[in-house]
Amino acid sequence: MAVIQQGDGKWRSDDGNVYDDETTARTVVSGKGDNIATGTAGTMIWFAVVGIKLYLWLIKSGILPCFAIGAAISSTFGLVYTMITKIPYLANITAWFITTAIGFAISFFAWRSKKKPLFILMIAIGIPGLISAGIDKNRVEAADGEIVITATAIVTGEKAELFPNLRASSKRIALLDKGAEVSIIGTYKRSATWTQVLYEDKKLWIETSLIKIQEE
Repeated sequence: MAVIQQGDGKWRSDDGNVYDDETTARTVVSGKGDNIATGTAGTMIWFAVVGIKLYLWLIKSGILPCFAIGAAISSTFGLVYTMITKIPYLANITAWFITTAIGFAISFFAWRSKKKPLFILMIAIGIPGLISAGIDKNRVEAADGEIVITATAIVTGEKAELFPNLRASSKRIALLDKGAEVSIIGTYKRSATWTQVLYEDKKLWIETSLIKIQEE
């Protein structure tokens, strides 16, 4: 908070108070500033304590663990969905919410009802999705922000669709005929369902089984 000297020789602070001399004005204003700083620090500490207590309560009540299990089950569903349909599935928000909510509801019921076998079963269902989310996510990433072309591939399928991302709702950007060439970005993994490629200066995704690396 600042103080300004008036034409009559007195000093006025930002809050409108008037003081006879500068020393008094600055002393009072400084004290108010310290009080404000102390009050702000106290508020921050209060929020931190409340946040920690809330976090611990969410764990103890089972809400947070069951939500994590529900999310893992949703990832497992996405993994199976992609394997069966060959359609990109990573971030369909509607499907994610539905499967996560169902997984959470069943897990929370098992937690509250102390149905240990059912709870263990829900954890087991979520493990494949948890592993796939941490390892591969059915894609090959380029380096951060960089376009690194590591190989050239040709389309071996009769038709190959290119997508801008791996969402289930993703719309096809291009349709390539057999023999067309694409540039692979990053590391090519034959085990991955989808590979990121560069086509007409666009980073797109193509099904790995529809391309073949050209030999040097």
